[in-house]
Amino acid sequence: ALVLQWDAAERPWAGLVLVTGTVRHVLALEATGGRWRIPAEAWRTLPAGGRFEVSLSDGADATLLVVPRR
Repeated sequence: ALVLQWDAAERPWAGLVLVTGTVRHVLALEATGGRWRIPAEAWRTLPAGGRFEVSLSDGADATLLVVPRR
């Protein structure tokens, strides 16, 4: 499984996108609570490789993190 964990007091909302080539796979949009989990079985439908884009927001400002997929 993939677990996304963040400081929800500072940035209440998170988004997670897998980018493979020119295709963007939205995995989470407006996730809340500081923790979000993608079960291992969900990975079977996603293509290999790419990178993750994690967006953390307080409602006015957003921070984008880019993480290579391993």
